[in-house]
Amino acid sequence: MDREELLKHKLIFKSLERDYFTIPYKFDERNTFGNMSLSDLTYHKKYFEEELPKNPKVFDKYLAQLIKEKGVSYSDVWKEAEIDSSVFSKYLSGKQRPVKDSLLRIIFALKLSLEEAIELLKLNNMALDENNARDKAFWYCLKTRFSLDEARQFLEFNHIVAFT
Repeated sequence: MDREELLKHKLIFKSLERDYFTIPYKFDERNTFGNMSLSDLTYHKKYFEEELPKNPKVFDKYLAQLIKEKGVSYSDVWKEAEIDSSVFSKYLSGKQRPVKDSLLRIIFALKLSLEEAIELLKLNNMALDENNARDKAFWYCLKTRFSLDEARQFLEFNHIVAFT
């Protein structure tokens, strides 16, 4: 992304109102909240932790399903996400859960929609926090469909730590 495009996105991001951080949800047995905002996701994190099946395979099965749906190989994902292959293998086998930064890199590597990203975060007992500028910036990057490199550039341009 060139500087002009980064400036454009910075202005858009800074001017966004709270309602931008709202995602329409289809009603199903797990998502009964209607429209969920970023604050709803943060607030209901505890609900999701309690209500999701305690089976640790739920997250890894969904991750494997997304990889298959996107038509990419496991190696493409871990390389793009800059995650060690042995660690990524542990994520897929359910032996280890990714930290938020690793999961966000996987989300961008898979080019997930905002809805898919939120679901994957939720299954890993995580949410984006409306009070955190970094999480808001990630929300914007996901909704704008930035690549991993574009998200990194955008965050750094806005003086936000991209990935630790």
